[in-house]
Amino acid sequence: EQGWVLDQDLTLDLHEMEIQLLGLCGQWDAVNSRIASLEERNLNPLDLVNFYRCQIQFKISQHQFLEAIEMGIAILKKLGFDLPEQPSEENIKAELLTIDSLLENRSIQDLAQLPPMGDRQQMGITEMITSLVSPTYLCGSSLFPLVVALSVRLSIQYGNIISSGFVYGCYGILACNFLKNVPLGREFGELALSIAAQKGNAIVRPQVLYIITAFILQRTAHLQDHIHLLNQAYSFGLEVVNLEYGGYAYQHLCLTLFALGRPLDEVAKHVFCANNRSEEHTSELQSPYVISY
Repeated sequence: EQGWVLDQDLTLDLHEMEIQLLGLCGQWDAVNSRIASLEERNLNPLDLVNFYRCQIQFKISQHQFLEAIEMGIAILKKLGFDLPEQPSEENIKAELLTIDSLLENRSIQDLAQLPPMGDRQQMGITEMITSLVSPTYLCGSSLFPLVVALSVRLSIQYGNIISSGFVYGCYGILACNFLKNVPLGREFGELALSIAAQKGNAIVRPQVLYIITAFILQRTAHLQDHIHLLNQAYSFGLEVVNLEYGGYAYQHLCLTLFALGRPLDEVAKHVFCANNRSEEHTSELQSPYVISY
C-alpha cells in the first residue's frame, strides 16, 4: 500500500510486469483479478491503458477475438471515444478522405519524421484503437479498415507512437485491397519499415516485417525474396518477446517454403524447429499458428 503513496508510477510499472508474467504463464484468471483490483482504486483510465492492452492481447492469444473487440470498445468509451460496433461504409470512407486531406502537399515518407505524440489522452485512445487491429482482422470484422484508418489519422494529427509503424503498414494493406492502389501500399510499407528501424521501436519490428512481407511485397516481389524477411520477423519476435507476430511470421515462412516447392522434409524441419522454440520460450502461451503444423 505504501508504494501507491510513495511512487504511483513505479507501483503501476511493477503491477504491469506482474500481469505480463501471469499472462505469459497462461494464468488468465489471475490477470483479470489483478486488473479488477486496480480498477477498484478509481485510478484514471489513462493509467490503466497498458493493463487493458495486455488484457486484450491475452484474449487474442486465446482466440477470443470478439471478446477482445468488445473489451476494446468498452475501454475506449471510458476514455471518451465512441467506436461503432458495426461501422458503415460511409464511416470508413470519411476517415480515408480525412487522411487524404492530411497528406495533401506532403510526402508519405515525411510521416517518419513526425514528433512523438504528446497528448496523453490521444495517446491512450490511439494505443487502444491500435490494439484492436489484430482481432478485427483475424475475425474478419468490418471494423478492421476503420481502426486502421483511425490509428493512422490520429498519428498524423497528433504525432507518432511506437505502434505507428505497424498501423502505417496496415494502411498499406488497405491501400492495396480497399483502394486498389498498390504503389501507395508499397509507399506506406516503406514508411512502416523506416519507423520500425528507429531507435526504441524494436518491439514492432516483427509486426512490420510480417505484414509488409505477407500482404504487400507479395504483389511486387518473388516469394524467394520473402524468406529472409520472414526469418528476420521470427527472430525479432523471439528477441523482443513478440510471440504473436513471431508465430505468424513462421507460419507464413512454412507456407512460403511449401509454395516454392521445397522438399517436404525441409519444410517439416522448419516446423519442428519452430515447435521446439515455442515450447522453450512459452509455457501455455504457444503460437497455434506454428503448432498447428
